[in-house]
Amino acid sequence: MADGIRVGAGAAATIGTGVIRGRVSAADTGRPLRRAEVTLTSADRNGERRSISTSADGRYEFANLPAGRYNLAAWRSGYLTVSYGQSRPLEAGRLLQVVDKQIIEQLDFTLIRMSVLGGRITDEAGEPISGARVLVMRQAFVDGERRLGVVDHGTTDDAGRYRVVNLAPGAYFVFATLWQTWTIIERDVEQTIGYAPTYYPGTSSVQTARRVSLGVGQSADTADFSMVRAAVASVSGTAIDSTGRPLVGETISLTQAFPNAGTNASFQYGGTLVEADGTFTIKNVPPGDYKLMVRYVVRDGASAHVEEAGTAHVTVNGAAIRDVRFVTSRGGTIAGQLLTDRGTVPAFPRDRVKIVGRPLVEDADLKVGGIDDSGGVQDDGSFYVGGLFGRTRIRATLPDGWMLKAVFRDGRDVTDEPVDLRSRERITGIQVIVTDRVTAITGQVTDDKNAAAFDGTVVIFHRDQEKWSDASRYLRAVRPDDQGQFEIRGLPPGQYLAAAIAHVEDGGWNDPMYLESIRRYARPLSVAEGATAAISLKLVTP
Repeated sequence: MADGIRVGAGAAATIGTGVIRGRVSAADTGRPLRRAEVTLTSADRNGERRSISTSADGRYEFANLPAGRYNLAAWRSGYLTVSYGQSRPLEAGRLLQVVDKQIIEQLDFTLIRMSVLGGRITDEAGEPISGARVLVMRQAFVDGERRLGVVDHGTTDDAGRYRVVNLAPGAYFVFATLWQTWTIIERDVEQTIGYAPTYYPGTSSVQTARRVSLGVGQSADTADFSMVRAAVASVSGTAIDSTGRPLVGETISLTQAFPNAGTNASFQYGGTLVEADGTFTIKNVPPGDYKLMVRYVVRDGASAHVEEAGTAHVTVNGAAIRDVRFVTSRGGTIAGQLLTDRGTVPAFPRDRVKIVGRPLVEDADLKVGGIDDSGGVQDDGSFYVGGLFGRTRIRATLPDGWMLKAVFRDGRDVTDEPVDLRSRERITGIQVIVTDRVTAITGQVTDDKNAAAFDGTVVIFHRDQEKWSDASRYLRAVRPDDQGQFEIRGLPPGQYLAAAIAHVEDGGWNDPMYLESIRRYARPLSVAEGATAAISLKLVTP
């Protein structure tokens, strides 16, 4: 029936008795879509994945499926990806439950056409600029704060034109950046000039930028603007390792990094080598916000690993920066013991658990390599984690039926506090406490006619706003199943609020501003240790 089936990398797909059949069609014409890509990913078997192309009449079929939960999605060139259970763009999908010998018919997808944003970028004289990076951005809650996040990006051609595809309907900012300089003479003074990062309609300030609105399947090719000319500057400083030795011959890289709400859009613009005295200079840097990074690499024959690393952030605005000082870090180490809340060493297999250090956002790209057994747990429950930089939260990956209860340092609860590690510092005596008394929240979502409602998102959040931090353990969102039922496991005990919201943008539910806005629609909920709490929620549209 279908053009072909492909199984993801790794072992052969597990064989079962379930079947899923359906059809993929276009929302605007209703016609079937040939060679649309349909993917089926297991939520229970380490992401085991199958994919299939639709036949000439838009049909697909997955057979021999083992019982379990699956993510199902469809995509075709020119259309937005749609996941099972997703009724609007930017909404999270839902898991599909398959039981033994079940045949699920008419699981159809209707794809909407992607929106496209384009235009032409010129210099101050109206001449085209080629090779400019163009970023399409929208407001999002990214890395713990609300700011502009990059959705996708493109590059201008020789006529200065750009075209960014695969956009959902919405309002976007357009931003252009270019690493290009030239020398001019004005009033008998030689100057090196470049371009400042520029927002549509031609401003270097986000406060005066304008958004471009896109409808469903709309192609807007009129976002033209000129980049702002600006003076460039040099960035210089010193780079030494944690013992004070100059990092002779190591590379200082310069990257223009942007908040990321999708496609990775960090652009490395080059760098320079560290001189014998530890100094470095990067010339002709256009205005903008940059991250500098250096990694001290140790080589052993054909192999190499990062021994030390460091970063610095600079804002270039036309004036030379001369005081950047790198002192790389080898990272710190934590060591301790994994115990149950009964004071015993957990009996689950050691390959099912790992202790990890999760750095705060600004330290997330610092890591060293070549640390054997880091994060592993021994038979007596002991562990160590190496190569940790700066402020780090201690967490554990655990098998089903277990959850993190607490992390103690010298008898003090630091579960939700970052541990600050200096270079070569070793913190011992950490106790990671886990429990098999896992909390659970089950519930039913209904509409205003008391019928089961599944077209929404359940958001559960702690009553205390202080616990609405980035990567908080006290926030969770889930899509209900086809009967409007949901389950959330592993929340810490406490007093919570729960709301069922008709439409929640994927990733936007953990924004403190958003949580405050839906507080009025939420019901109180008490979660006790090891207990199951049940709640019924009405679907609301704020």
